This record gives sequence, structure tokens and C-alpha cells, in this order.
Amino acid sequence: MRGFLLGIFLLTGAAAFSPSFHHSPSILSPQAPRPCQACAPLCLGFSPPRPGLRRSSSLSLRAESQPGVGVKCLIPSWDELYSRLPLSKRRAISSPQEEADVLFFRDQDALNPDCQRLWLALLEKGINFVEKSVEVEAEVPALTINGTYVSGLRECLLALEEKHPAVRLLPIGADDRTEALKWIVASDTFIPLDDFLRGDREGAAEAEDLRTDMEEAIMRLEEALAAKEGDFLLGDRFTVADIAMVPILNRLEAQAPAVDPLLQIRGNPMFPQLQGWYEAMDTRVASYRSRVKADDHTLCKSLESFGLSSEAKKGMDMALTARDWKEILAEKIPPVWVQFESRITGIAAKPKIEAAAALIVNKDHLLAETAKHVAQTVQGQKRTRPEGESMEMPDLGLRLLADALIEAPDYGSAPTFANSFIGTMLSDLSVDELTELGEIMGFLRRVVEVPKDMGVLPSQTWRAHCAWVGREVRKAIRDKEE
Repeated sequence: MRGFLLGIFLLTGAAAFSPSFHHSPSILSPQAPRPCQACAPLCLGFSPPRPGLRRSSSLSLRAESQPGVGVKCLIPSWDELYSRLPLSKRRAISSPQEEADVLFFRDQDALNPDCQRLWLALLEKGINFVEKSVEVEAEVPALTINGTYVSGLRECLLALEEKHPAVRLLPIGADDRTEALKWIVASDTFIPLDDFLRGDREGAAEAEDLRTDMEEAIMRLEEALAAKEGDFLLGDRFTVADIAMVPILNRLEAQAPAVDPLLQIRGNPMFPQLQGWYEAMDTRVASYRSRVKADDHTLCKSLESFGLSSEAKKGMDMALTARDWKEILAEKIPPVWVQFESRITGIAAKPKIEAAAALIVNKDHLLAETAKHVAQTVQGQKRTRPEGESMEMPDLGLRLLADALIEAPDYGSAPTFANSFIGTMLSDLSVDELTELGEIMGFLRRVVEVPKDMGVLPSQTWRAHCAWVGREVRKAIRDKEE
């Protein structure tokens, strides 16, 4: 299964990754057209919201106003949920952009690191572009700029600099320009991460040798960063040199410690310059953390393609618990998202609304995947769900998650009220239904792939809402069993 949501693609920076990794479920339907900048460009033919179905800010109030109506029936329909998205988001969904001066061609399976690099360059330049996926990986990345076809990362970057010079990513000075282009050539081999992941670490000596090779390569990068005044590779300005290193350094911080806990990258005082680079990328390059960066869960999952299944599982579990979901729900929208959504048409003002839009747009595919991977619960026993049947709970679970993302009260400022909002929607579910719903939330929490389905910031709030609803489900089960 290639994709689950809607984002552009899962560019982890590992050109050698096996395509079998993408047989796992994800949000984006394999047949769905791929969007460019905006996250929800598909027109699904939603019917207009039914008149008179106005929902109060509190489900309990609405339930009181309609005696005899179960709370389960009050979870909004898909039409209602769609109508509650911001108008700008609905316009992006119903009227996707199909033409632009720049066409961006990338690989179908989203494995090509050069596509990730070019994608980041396009977004940072603020270029209006349309994305097209192609089956032959040798033909990507490529661009058509005002009808002129350009292929290859270096050639595409140079063409963008010439045709769209307003935001420069190549330095003007000849020496710095030459150095920036050298990083493009050296980026894939500068840090031997793939060799490290494929290496024989059966014995302590072998593992130590692999770790030493990695540390020496990182120290060379430390020296390169220290030689310039600023947090980026060529000083205090983000350039194509940093773009060149994005795929490998994005993977490095998640995959290296998952395989060897002694090779911790983020927060390691051995690598202070690299810490500065990571921080600058997360806080100063809006398109990176908002859209192009892969998250730790997705990158650890990709370790399976290196035959590191146990390390992948351990890394994914650690990624989900690295931050408390309560902390994620309570935090303010970071400035990089504000910058990103202000310059990209069709992006929601809040990451959680972006996540909700992705869910709503891809609901049919996601419903099928949820029904396929989550067993039905009948009298306390798991039972394989007959194909095409017993879809009520998967559909209810998806709508409940979308409703929580769109309308739940702010957890940080009013946790009791927010918990009541979720708890009310669970109150008339049986223990079997709650048990199945808890499994559904666990599946949805893990299924999203970043950045193929969405950016890091929307995915964080998606996973946090799944964890939150899952916690409330467990509380409801305990209450019913007491």
C-alpha cells in the first residue's frame, strides 16, 4: 500500500530503500492525485450540509435538546465535518490547481532524496508549482519551467535560480557558490549512514568500528559548520548547501540512535554545531518542519527495509512516547507554521485543521485500511471483519477523530472541558465498541507517514489526538466495567 493521506511524499533521503517498505498502509490512496503545496486538493463531491443540522459547541447540550437521540448519532456526518473546515481549505479541496508555470516531476514511491531537496527549494522560494508523479525513477527530479524541461537536481536548482531570483538559495559570490554546489555532490556520501545501517554489528568490536566511522564523519561536519559564522553550512544564511544535506541529516537524527543507542545525535554535547544546524532548520526554515521534514516514527519504520525489524519497532515506539501528547496539545502554533501557511495558498491556519482536512479528503481509502487492519470486537473476542461489512465502528472512529481535530476545546487551557467533549461522544458505546474504537485509534496513530501524508506539525497533533481519544476510551471502558 503506497500511501495514506495527502501530502506530497515520504522522502526519507534513502535512495536505496526497498519499495516493499511502502506496502504498509498510509493515508493517501495509491490512486489519488498528488497535491503540490496545499494539503487537500481533491474534489470528493461532498453534498451540501443538510439544513438544520447545526451543532452546539457542547455535545451534551445538543443531546439534552433532543431527548431520545443517542450521543453516537450526534457525532457529525462527513458532510457536516467538511462544512466546518475553513472556507479557504474547502476551496483548495474543491478547486485544485491543475496548471502553473512550474511543473515538478518526482518519483511515485517518494524515496528519492533529490526530490526532497528540490521540493524544499521550490517551497522556500515561494514558487507556485504543480506536482506530477512518474513511474520511472531515473527521470526524477525534473521541472518544466514555462514550457522548458529541465532534469537533474543541480540543473533544476540552477534553472530556478535563473528564472526565480527573488529568493536566492545560491550565494552570489563565486567561491561560496562553488562551495554550495560541491555540497550537492558530496551530500549522499559525506556521512556513511547506509553503510552503518547495513553493517555487521554482531560483536562489540564490529559495532564499535561502525560507530567510530559515523562519529568521525559527524565530526568532519562539525568542523565544516564551525568554519563559518552562523548556524548554516555557509554561514547565517540558508542555501542549497543545507538543502543538499537535509535528507541524510533528517534520517541521521532518528535512525542512528534507534540502531545504536550510544550514537545519540540530537542533544549530544559532542556535536554542538550540528545542534545549532538542527535548531535553525526547525525554527528558521518554514517549509522544512511544516512540510518537507520526515518525523522519527516514519524514519524508524523505514529501517525495516534494511532488515532491522526489531530496531524499527523499538524506534517507532520510542518516537510515539518521546513527547507527552498533553504537551503537544497544549503548545502554541510555532512561528514557522504561521510563516508557512501565510505564503502557501490553501494551507490551514492551524496544523490540526490541516490534519483534519487530510483525513476528510482521504476518508474512503482510510476507512478501507482501518477496516482491513483492525479486527472487529464481538463479546470481548477479536474477529476478522468480513470484507465490506461491519464498517460502523471504523467510520465512527474516523469521524470522531476528525471532529476532535476540528472542534474539541483547547486542551491546554481547559482540559476538563476538553475531556468532557470527548467523553460525551463515548457515553452510549458498549464495551465491545469502545474496545474496537481504542484499537482504531492505535492504528490511526501509527499509520500516518511524514511527509508523504502531511508535515511534521500536522502529524504531531494527529498522533496526539489519537492518543488523547484512546486515553478517554480506556477511561470509558473502566467506568462501564465498574
